[in-house]
Amino acid sequence: MNPRVRLLVRSLWALALVSSACAPQKVVERPQQAVEGPPNFVPVQGRAEPDDVARFLAGRPVMRGEGLSNLQRTPEYAAHEAAMRAMWTGLTRNRVARMEDWAQQNIQSQSGDRVLFYPFGGPDLLHAEALFGNIPTKILMGLEPVGWLPDVNAISGPDLLAALPAYREATRTQMQTGYFITKDMKTDLDASVLRGVTPVVLATVALMGGTIETVSPVKAGPYPAVDIRYLNRFGAPRSVIYVSGDLSNGGFANYRAFLDSFGRGSTYFKAASYLMHEPYFSQARDFFLTVSNHIVQDDSGIPFRHFAAESWEVRFHGNYQAPIPLFAKYNQPDLRAAYAAFPGSRLDFGSGYHYDTETANLIHAQRKSGR
Repeated sequence: MNPRVRLLVRSLWALALVSSACAPQKVVERPQQAVEGPPNFVPVQGRAEPDDVARFLAGRPVMRGEGLSNLQRTPEYAAHEAAMRAMWTGLTRNRVARMEDWAQQNIQSQSGDRVLFYPFGGPDLLHAEALFGNIPTKILMGLEPVGWLPDVNAISGPDLLAALPAYREATRTQMQTGYFITKDMKTDLDASVLRGVTPVVLATVALMGGTIETVSPVKAGPYPAVDIRYLNRFGAPRSVIYVSGDLSNGGFANYRAFLDSFGRGSTYFKAASYLMHEPYFSQARDFFLTVSNHIVQDDSGIPFRHFAAESWEVRFHGNYQAPIPLFAKYNQPDLRAAYAAFPGSRLDFGSGYHYDTETANLIHAQRKSGR
């Protein structure tokens, strides 16, 4: 990829997230449940396993690991647990529950796909799991580094406790609005012992009631990746693979063999910086249009004009008027006309840059039989 184009892409992505995070938003929320009290952190023995790392980061009592168990009874960890609990119960849990309810009625009943492709999603397993909990394998793609499973049995207790505030800051925007700010994640985590997105994905599994089974480094062509196997809260086996790599035309060829190995599936776009509108992302756009049986996206994904009526049945949800001002040039009059002709069912959760439920939009494009 041309260095100038790469810089433009990175700048556009980061600027989009920063601007949208700072923009005033009108949020329509359900009545929130009261924040629960802290759990009981009883002493445990043994050597910490990956699931214990996930539980520790999420503010949940570990099942093994004497060192982590001791740290969970310190004032520093008490502050971490309280902050994570407040964000989860006060900001996130109710939104996730609404998304799960909506998805069961509008997406999951239509799709029996076995793999979900989530380009530009970074480590956002939270919303992929909420909307596509029935899909056993999820492939998340982004520019954030993979990082590693922290060796909590070797890291000093003070260093691990000192990393927790940066970890919370790196995940706060996702908990509040539903997406990550790439540059903030880099700033918050690069200098700590909790580097990259692997710790973030682990904690997401624990927050959603799942159990980590294995964490394995893998490769997606030349790109580094991590494969995390887990059981969801219902005990069903699941896998999430995060790949750190370039999706532009300069790097997408490196993805092809890896993605092709999963066959056809569903694709999800959210807060995708309208990169699918640009000619230098045409290879990825065409690929996902070709391999997808279902595409669920807000207006930042693939331009509506690419969903040919003879190939796709499109259902509209929420309300589309225009992009946020930063992305005004990606206005889609044809999408607005389609919403006017086929008013969408109401969404009671935001999506991407449209966190306001009154302007949030999603379309569900389902490939017609034989197309």
